[in-house]
Amino acid sequence: MRFNPLPSWPPAPSGWLPDSDWTPDASWEPAPTGWPITVNDEPSSMRLVGAAFAGILVGFLLGGLAAGVSDALRVVTVGSGQLAGLQFMLDIVFSWGGAIWGAIFNVRQSRKRAARRADHVIAEMRARYVSGLSSH
Repeated sequence: MRFNPLPSWPPAPSGWLPDSDWTPDASWEPAPTGWPITVNDEPSSMRLVGAAFAGILVGFLLGGLAAGVSDALRVVTVGSGQLAGLQFMLDIVFSWGGAIWGAIFNVRQSRKRAARRADHVIAEMRARYVSGLSSH
């Protein structure tokens, strides 16, 4: 969550969130109807699970492709029997490493998208507020 004060209110400390019983100071301008005091800047848990699953799937497939290319290069350069144990370990590292990297990358991107959506909501509310002031 992110605090979304009116532009005319004093700035709050970074990261501060109001309690559920918080009300703005009486000397401050009242918030217009519909003004969200807080804006959600985190993705839902279902969105995070979906992002992780998609990242695992894509990462595992790309890792498997890298393992296949690595295996083909080994066979062409040194022969099929040599370094097979090492190749087996590389296959595991490429496949599971790709899956883990894909999950982490996708979850991070999902969080960044949620923060950008919150930025957009806040910017839109502030633009409406300012245009409302200029129309009076």
